[in-house]
Amino acid sequence: MRLSVFNEGSSLPRDLSGEIFNPFVSVRKGSGEGHLGQGLLIVRLIAEHHDGQVQAGNQVHNSVPGLRFDVDLPAP
Repeated sequence: MRLSVFNEGSSLPRDLSGEIFNPFVSVRKGSGEGHLGQGLLIVRLIAEHHDGQVQAGNQVHNSVPGLRFDVDLPAP
């Protein structure tokens, strides 16, 4: 089973591609808002707990650039 989420506007910098699911990593640095960089870590841990995996990558959807997240879980 795959769950995909598309986030308009944000993109994944190349230097963060291997780190985005690690603690204290955020692509929203400098946006003026406080971010702890824990959200995607929690997503990864939940997916792994259920023998799944999560991936992120840049994508254009309906001519809008953004970031796509895929959570793959085994069939129940």
